[in-house]
Amino acid sequence: QDIDGFVFWTRNPKPFLESLVKVKNLKLPFIIQWTITNYPKELEKSVLPMDQAIDLMHHISNLYGPDVCVWRYDPIIMIENHMDPLWHEKNFKMLAEKIQKASNEVVMSFYHPYRHSQQRLKKENIPVFDIEFEEKIILLQKLFVMAKDYGFAPTLCSQSQFSDPHTPIQPAKCIDDLRFSKIMGKNLTFKTKPNRPGCLCAESQDIGFYESCAQECLYCYAVKNFKKAKENVKTINNKFLLEQDKLKSL
Repeated sequence: QDIDGFVFWTRNPKPFLESLVKVKNLKLPFIIQWTITNYPKELEKSVLPMDQAIDLMHHISNLYGPDVCVWRYDPIIMIENHMDPLWHEKNFKMLAEKIQKASNEVVMSFYHPYRHSQQRLKKENIPVFDIEFEEKIILLQKLFVMAKDYGFAPTLCSQSQFSDPHTPIQPAKCIDDLRFSKIMGKNLTFKTKPNRPGCLCAESQDIGFYESCAQECLYCYAVKNFKKAKENVKTINNKFLLEQDKLKSL
């Protein structure tokens, strides 16, 4: 067997629930890196509504345990006259209170201004702004305390420069052999193979590809063309249904 486990990145694993059962029946561990931010619909046009996403996370956690779901509150993005550090504090606290016990880790990172993301935001007249380095440290200190209070281990994804000695947020390890070991109940050790500076991920084989998410998050780094992404998703779904029909006929 060449597969040790799966890590799924998603905003909505609902269409994948049956597949999770199949993965479990193969006795393979899986982790869901699950972004829930409660950002305005102008920023996240097609994501699952917050309450539905949280209810689904609790459902999956009840089925497979809280080690399976990793909550991602990222990217942390600032919008003039709306989403400032204080807004994020209140929003994070509200989400942490609702998600607690369904997950035991929250991954955070600040928005990176990729050119295509910036162009989309500008086209939609969404005034993004940045805050000073020290302000980011202060915000993370507050989110760190809240995360701990609600039972989450707070981690930073490839942005260790923001880990302050007074707030020792650990670097995130999205492909995590320790989490896999906990899920499986046995020691698993993988070679570390980072994707970029500050990354601690274990070595993996990516079976996904860019331009394959139709959630229409304006800040997304992985999708440059929403129309192409929707077409790719439709093609993937059609191929999946075709394969399902083939299996049923055997």
